[in-house]
Amino acid sequence: MAVAGLVGRVPVGVYRTARRAVAATQSPLRSSLRSSRTSPYYAAVKKKGPPKPYGHGGYLQFLQGPRPRLYRQLSKETPVLQGSKLTAVTDHITSARLTPYLLATGADLSKALNLYRWNIELAGAMYEALGIAEVFLRNAIDTQLRIWNAAQPSHRTRGLTYNHEWVKTPAAPLWGILNPRRRGAPGNHSTYDDAFRRAEKDRDARAPGHRRHGHAVDHDDVVAHLTFGTWNVLLPRKDLSTSPPGLKPHPQAQVWNAALHQAFPHHSDPTVIKFWVERLHSIRNRVAHMEPLLDIDAMGYHRTVARLLKAIDPALTDWYTANSRVPEVCRRRP
Repeated sequence: MAVAGLVGRVPVGVYRTARRAVAATQSPLRSSLRSSRTSPYYAAVKKKGPPKPYGHGGYLQFLQGPRPRLYRQLSKETPVLQGSKLTAVTDHITSARLTPYLLATGADLSKALNLYRWNIELAGAMYEALGIAEVFLRNAIDTQLRIWNAAQPSHRTRGLTYNHEWVKTPAAPLWGILNPRRRGAPGNHSTYDDAFRRAEKDRDARAPGHRRHGHAVDHDDVVAHLTFGTWNVLLPRKDLSTSPPGLKPHPQAQVWNAALHQAFPHHSDPTVIKFWVERLHSIRNRVAHMEPLLDIDAMGYHRTVARLLKAIDPALTDWYTANSRVPEVCRRRP
């Protein structure tokens, strides 16, 4: 998308101001490469070699230790683009994506690109936060449903004996939650089948050197491939039609009272837990797709993660707040 490509979708005044800003930056580029080679992180990498890659464990392992110097410095020493290179980069950003940043920076193309880059960094920090929340939420719920499902009596007519695999062979009323009726189609939707197919696909993509290459898909694999929305669906919401207000739907209320309340021993109100989980679920796609996050309350979502983790175990909140990048990135908004 050239700057001219913004015409028709961006207000004319914004477009003209952006054009003037580009014209004013046609001076020779600074030698960003030369200046970066004198920086502390470049010297450290040249002397010691590149940082060793983090092994199995992903961002959780990364957050457990101090940030490497290379990582700390990148956000502070971003090369400044000018002139034709600035235009070339913004040409590859659609007008729909770039417009919010132009409007927020008075149509200054350089500032808009800098804000765009900051938005990417915020999306990364929030994605880490949401990932941490999902891991601990998933494990807390899975622990309680394993125990509950295995304790249920056998199904007489179907001859089923229940075990810890609550996704594959859920007892009632959990079965109805995980196998809802299809809308406009016969039969039931299977949460297990969907998660199993995703787990199989990931299993088949494992490299020969992977420690679980060729292993059969097990319960842990299936649970790890459940969507964030599944954890939201499992929780009951407030029923205002009763006095005093109760919980609904009825199957979720039953599962909460029988098992899930033990997953959140430090918060007894399921409607608040539901609100937190639903709130995080609602922002997840915007974060994952790096959509503009300029208008969201990022610190509010950060606090929601902290509160949800505290409901599971206060120690999780202490660890999360000590490692989350969200506050630091928010402070550095251009």
